[in-house]
Amino acid sequence: MPYKDRETNLRYHRDYWKKNPERVRDRKLKKTFGISLEEYLDLLSKQRGVCAICFKPEKTIHGNTKKVQHLSVDHNHITKKVRGLLCSNCNTALGLLDENAERAQSMISYLGHFDNA
Repeated sequence: MPYKDRETNLRYHRDYWKKNPERVRDRKLKKTFGISLEEYLDLLSKQRGVCAICFKPEKTIHGNTKKVQHLSVDHNHITKKVRGLLCSNCNTALGLLDENAERAQSMISYLGHFDNA
């Protein structure tokens, strides 16, 4: 902690984050997912800037910045391997399915019963 008093320390960090957003984002990506900002941007480019599941751009607005959120890094929680980038809706849906392929397939089958009705 660069400063002893809490308010000065918070102000220092807020200023640093505002002045160095890419550096902060790079550090967070490395710490959380083991990828650099450059790797994230490469993956984003390969996905043409859209979600790997629904093929749509992110539309969720971040509560603090009031800007459109970045696509979420999807990863295997056991192996920690990055699978792709997802929009908030698809990332949430995958989490609610417990990343279970059988459950997802069951939902597809269920919905299929109503397509012909």
